[in-house]
Amino acid sequence: MFAEHEVVILVRDLPADGLTAGTLGTIVHVYDDHTFEVEFVTAGGGRTLAVTTVDAADLRPHTE
Repeated sequence: MFAEHEVVILVRDLPADGLTAGTLGTIVHVYDDHTFEVEFVTAGGGRTLAVTTVDAADLRPHTE
């Protein structure tokens, strides 16, 4: 399971939020129902693209 402040990668497109698979994000809140509020950012991390709630199946861990 994911934790707050963990860096993650989106695994599917979210067209309603303007996000595509591969977008980098940081978990900003973990809800009791095991969904996650994630702030998705540009590749350099300089600009927020969207903050949205997603399921664990929509994410994968970021590995360097």
